[in-house]
Amino acid sequence: MRVLFVIRDLGWGGAERQLVVLSRELARLGHEVSIYMLTSRTTRVDELAGTGVQVIIDRKRERFDLGVLGRLRRHIRGWRADIVHGFRYEGNFYSRLAAWGARVPVLNAERNDNYAVALVQRVKYRFTSMLCDGIVANS
Repeated sequence: MRVLFVIRDLGWGGAERQLVVLSRELARLGHEVSIYMLTSRTTRVDELAGTGVQVIIDRKRERFDLGVLGRLRRHIRGWRADIVHGFRYEGNFYSRLAAWGARVPVLNAERNDNYAVALVQRVKYRFTSMLCDGIVANS
């Protein structure tokens, strides 16, 4: 199975740690794994060395970057992902929009309960909720 994860960055947070552990294990089990990062913060990338996990680093330049969205969409189609799994707000939002119409299931994960979601984020989630096939809640 080809699993594509979308996340803002691979910093020191808990979601990032879970993504690294999950990616390593899926690759060990023989799945193809790609992580598409929306920014260049790569603190944990070294933890994936030698695992076969593909890491793509994009550089979102503004709050909503159409260029990044288009490149992510091309990656979903070109790499022929079997599933797209977003992490945290930006990964979730971009994965929903980029996979729209690609006939690929989209999962989202919200793995933190220590921050408030801004009104604009709640509105974006509401208007794109039909583009998501499932949500994993793990706080």
